[in-house]
Amino acid sequence: MNPKAKAILLVTVSFAALLLAIWGLNHWLIQPAFNQLEQAEALEESSRARAAIQWELRQLSGVAGDWAEWDETYAFAEQRDPAFIQSNFSDWPQLEKNVRLNFCLALNRAGQVLYGGGYDTDLGGEVKLAAFSGERPAILTTLRPPLEHGQATEGIVRTEHGLLLLAIRPILTSQGVGPARGALVFGRLLDASLLKTLAEQTRVAFTLFPEGDGRLEPEEQDYLRTLPPGKAVLQPGPQGVTFVYETLADLAGQSIALLRTPIRQEISMTARNTGHALIGILGLGVLVLLLGGAYLFNRSVAGDAVASNTMATAWGTATLTLLIGAALTTGLFLDLRQKNQDTLEHRFQTLAEQRTKLIVAKFRDGRRDLEA
Repeated sequence: MNPKAKAILLVTVSFAALLLAIWGLNHWLIQPAFNQLEQAEALEESSRARAAIQWELRQLSGVAGDWAEWDETYAFAEQRDPAFIQSNFSDWPQLEKNVRLNFCLALNRAGQVLYGGGYDTDLGGEVKLAAFSGERPAILTTLRPPLEHGQATEGIVRTEHGLLLLAIRPILTSQGVGPARGALVFGRLLDASLLKTLAEQTRVAFTLFPEGDGRLEPEEQDYLRTLPPGKAVLQPGPQGVTFVYETLADLAGQSIALLRTPIRQEISMTARNTGHALIGILGLGVLVLLLGGAYLFNRSVAGDAVASNTMATAWGTATLTLLIGAALTTGLFLDLRQKNQDTLEHRFQTLAEQRTKLIVAKFRDGRRDLEA
């Protein structure tokens, strides 16, 4: 075979075999390892988001317990002294600020309403919830077990103003003894401001969708209906993007809200950069080895074969340089295209979130104007 053709063929086959080996290493080892790490981190972040909501619920339950296990509350449940209400529930703005309380309902053991009140600054002040209103509120069916058995219960309920964290504690003496004279119900709205605070605390950009939320895609509505509460799964969401989904349960243990946590892209970007760096380093290493081998081979050859081998080496080096240049150029092009696609997706998601928040704000303003 012509030395020039032989050198070109040898270099081309060697370089193709190298690229195939590097691609296989990157495709079957590096990328899957980074993807698993990325998914594990997303699952852990979803767990942190759920834990933050549950902590809010436990903290609210602790506050409700402090008020329910109090001699003054115990006496009020029997005597219904208006001075108790005047002393403790006359300044709702302070209760919202200091205790982060948005709603309170006191019931005796028969289910009779002793007191009911609510307040939220974002909703314009006094708040009344339909399920908790009237002499026999609709929520009474759900509250019947805690009333009859004197047990503490906590969970999430859906109201006309969104999701409500609810803590129910039996009314006992300051020593925690009974018999229970009813139940004290405390509520905290799981609204946009609280969710934003939790997202900042956990550093997780999660989104919580109540049942029936218009922002839910059809497949996400199916997740809300079929996923058991507390089980996080990776599923495709809007536009085929994978998210972590899990559902939150209401007081009856049924799914009431869908928690969606995005998968961070930093790890996959690191994986791509690592793969590109590996290809570049190994490519340059092979180039150095081939050039060094060609140099040593030429030094060992004498006589007339020198010119022929030198020419073959020159063609081989030129071919290898061309192949490496083409590979690097292709890699840079694909990397830039991926970065531009990621940038466009991020801008679209940001714009969609801004538009959604604007629509919600306009809707709330319009509703307040109508109520006024």
